[in-house]
Amino acid sequence: MTKINIVHVIFVMRVGGAENMLTDLVNEQVKTANVSIIVVNSKIDQILIDRLSPAVKVYYAERNEQSRNPFVLFKIWFWLFNLKADVIHCHQHNLINYLPFWKNKMVVTIHTVGVEVKNLRKYKKVYAISDAVRNDLLKRGGINATVVYNGIETPNIKPKQLSTVNSAASFKIVQVSRLIHEVKGQHLAIEAIHKLRTTLNLDVQLYFIGRGPSLQYLSELTKEYNLENSVFFLGEKDRNWIYENLNQFDLLLQPSIYEGFGLTIVEGLAARLPVIASNVDGPAEILKDIPAGFLFDINIEGDLVSCILKVIELTKNNEFQDSCELSRNMVCQKYGINQTVSNYLNSYPLLPSNLAVA
Repeated sequence: MTKINIVHVIFVMRVGGAENMLTDLVNEQVKTANVSIIVVNSKIDQILIDRLSPAVKVYYAERNEQSRNPFVLFKIWFWLFNLKADVIHCHQHNLINYLPFWKNKMVVTIHTVGVEVKNLRKYKKVYAISDAVRNDLLKRGGINATVVYNGIETPNIKPKQLSTVNSAASFKIVQVSRLIHEVKGQHLAIEAIHKLRTTLNLDVQLYFIGRGPSLQYLSELTKEYNLENSVFFLGEKDRNWIYENLNQFDLLLQPSIYEGFGLTIVEGLAARLPVIASNVDGPAEILKDIPAGFLFDINIEGDLVSCILKVIELTKNNEFQDSCELSRNMVCQKYGINQTVSNYLNSYPLLPSNLAVA
């Protein structure tokens, strides 16, 4: 039986939620399908490319952002004609405007809320990474998207050991995301640490993993609060390092202003960590009914501090072990990458009956 030909198209391959998901997705899809990625723009993080299976073919159009150079389009069209794609899976809403000859084969995944909806009716099928994203598309544009949750390689995440907590040690909090405080809310985390240190004199440390345009602002905020010995910027780390070292922390924090899903929340829970996230969109959906998950309201002053205090108390009293183990089992069952791959392959539209899809 002939394998399905899947071509993914994305503007950039920079470390982020959509790009991480795509990397994991194609590494699994290529086990049963012919898979290619076309990267339109020149922004590439080699750390992501290095994670791709050698069986995944990658084509770099190397377009400069905002460029209208027609040669770039001709390159992409040439590749698509030769790849003979059965499915062209896009990861930005407006890519269809650049690929007019393949509309009957094009699907799109929407990775966050608030995305412009005018282009989405042109696609054969629209996917949403969460119910929150689906509901947003339905409310704003009447788009009835199919939900396929993002998945992770759960067996590769090293879980925290269930053991007695050393109450004398610093309580270590980690946030893993791009440093874009207007979206990811890192400033809220720093302000919470400031209150915990100055008001309650608690030995709490905050670690940021990631890079981004807010680094200078967040560094200056850290200095303003005299938190240089409590807040640490570890820079970008590859997936292997994160999966190996998440278990060294006591709490994963995701104080996003808005978030379509929140893959790092799932990764934290899979590492047997308690998780605190803002009560918005995707995080609220993930943490519903999760015993080791806590939500705070970004509009209520002191709510994040109260949540952190609660987690510290539960942790140091050794009251969290069963909850963290149950939460790990729940997310590993629901958000495994194999489930994500199966859901996509089994729902791609109009595949010829003689093609293998799983």
